[in-house]
Amino acid sequence: MNNAISSGYFSRIHASSRIAYKADDVHAGGVPYFSAHPTQSQADWDSVKDYNIDGISTDKPDVALYVMENDIPSCSIKKPVNGAGLNEGATITIEADVGDSDSSITKVEFYRNGRLIGKDASSPYTYSMSDVSEGNYALTARVLDNGISKISAPVNITVGKELTSTTVPARDESPVKLIFDTDMDSDVDDVGALAMLHAMMDNGEVEILAVMVSSTCPGSAACIDAINTYYGRPDIQIGVKKGNGVNRDVGFVSKVANKFPQDIGSGANAQDAKLLYRQILAGLPDKSVKVITVGYLSNLEDLLKTSGDSYSLLNGRDLVNSKVTEYICMGGKYPGDLSYQGNGNWEPDGKAAKYVNKHWPTMLSFSAGGQYQWDVKTGAPLLDEDMNVNPVAFAYKEFYELVSWDKNYPYHHSADPIAVYIAVKGFKNPYTVIATLGYYYIWDNGLCEWRTDSDTPLRRISYTLKDPYWNSADNLANEIEKLMLQNPRR
Repeated sequence: MNNAISSGYFSRIHASSRIAYKADDVHAGGVPYFSAHPTQSQADWDSVKDYNIDGISTDKPDVALYVMENDIPSCSIKKPVNGAGLNEGATITIEADVGDSDSSITKVEFYRNGRLIGKDASSPYTYSMSDVSEGNYALTARVLDNGISKISAPVNITVGKELTSTTVPARDESPVKLIFDTDMDSDVDDVGALAMLHAMMDNGEVEILAVMVSSTCPGSAACIDAINTYYGRPDIQIGVKKGNGVNRDVGFVSKVANKFPQDIGSGANAQDAKLLYRQILAGLPDKSVKVITVGYLSNLEDLLKTSGDSYSLLNGRDLVNSKVTEYICMGGKYPGDLSYQGNGNWEPDGKAAKYVNKHWPTMLSFSAGGQYQWDVKTGAPLLDEDMNVNPVAFAYKEFYELVSWDKNYPYHHSADPIAVYIAVKGFKNPYTVIATLGYYYIWDNGLCEWRTDSDTPLRRISYTLKDPYWNSADNLANEIEKLMLQNPRR
């Protein structure tokens, strides 16, 4: 629908579609002739906005602009269903479910692992894949509508021998065995993530086998021990990075350690993380444990480089491959991070991030950084807790004060808590979007770029929230805060 005021200028800009029509000519009788100029780039869009702001012309009175109000279309994959198992060699039909209020859909494109495989310009919008070989595939559809488009959430399928369209992996109801690796020095969401794990352990969902510290900050291990003690688990083993490493302490960890009961005292009294990893892994059944990092990858680099010892004759990489079912890494950004700032989980030890991403032998699932983690707002309710009793609440309060956080906005991003949620609940949770079969290319300084590649079946990424976006953000925040506020069952 075209909208214009009597003067010939456009009446309003439809920001979601960013499409403007410019009157290049006027036919007899004063009827404007419109030619479409989709303004896809930000620079073009800014140029269009300069012509008229809120219906008032600016510096170009001789140009008539009109806006086409074009709602963003909807797009999802109806068939096959997410998680389906299908027979090798079968013909698989992808059916897209698309909608548009003004019925102006141009075409639907179909993608497999990020690569275009077909198009359909008429309803029903389908594409058939023939003789599909064994493997894991991420299917997406993209609807195009007058210069704008919408990409569906991925549908992940498994193709193999003797599978049926209703094959879905059975859910294991036993607690997830997990090793938690954190920097616990520069930001407080690590505290929230550890609190979640303890609440989930109380709920029978997870078993914390150990907590590792990737920072060389002396107070990190003591802060962790204080939190473990608060939840009634003072004997959880703690390993720390030994030797040279990263220390970005902002001060809250020592305050927690000094205020609440703990008996480790300092990181100097904790075990070497790489040796504790080997000890724990060697004593576990094959393919029985998950590893999650919400900090630097320094400990995992050290682990992968270890040789056989009294715990196991296997070297580090082979030991990991034998015992670990999945590694969940909170790090990087999607689709990339090309601006060095020296922070985050990878840039402080970029070479470790690069090495681990390249050499890790099992499924490596990324919970990538991005705006969506700021949109899942958590932490504020903790400030109403008793600071003399709850070390998690006390940590958030001290962190806010130390970094001069805006007291009128006591919310924090949820990068680490989201990663914990994914690690325990799985990638098929109700809130996050999955893209599979790609990998991070990482430079020595920790900068990164996600690259789609069908030959990397052991790498996948969660990078945003499911639609409706804000419903997912609010619901996930509520679940995280419920766990962070849950009283210990000592």
